Amino acid sequence: NPIHALGIFIGLAQRLGDGAPRQRSVTVTRMSGGESLTGIPQAAWVDLDVRAPSAITLDRLRQELERAAHAVARDASSHDLSRPLSVQIIPLGERPA
Repeated sequence: NPIHALGIFIGLAQRLGDGAPRQRSVTVTRMSGGESLTGIPQAAWVDLDVRAPSAITLDRLRQELERAAHAVARDASSHDLSRPLSVQIIPLGERPA
């Protein structure tokens, strides 16, 4: 279920943003998935606001988030090989912390 996998990823993302105060942050700003109460969702997505005090720290954090997303998708897909999950990452902007 893509939403179950998304929930796992959100938990991991939150922990990645829990660095030393003011060093980096990951905030879930929006999430969605599914089209009905009784249907198995075909997709799920999340918007993250990712901030860090330097470009190097921000790049490392983005790489960690990407690795986490792919790892969660691989793990979730291993339970149902007929419906593998995929990850698509779309940067929405660049802003300083």
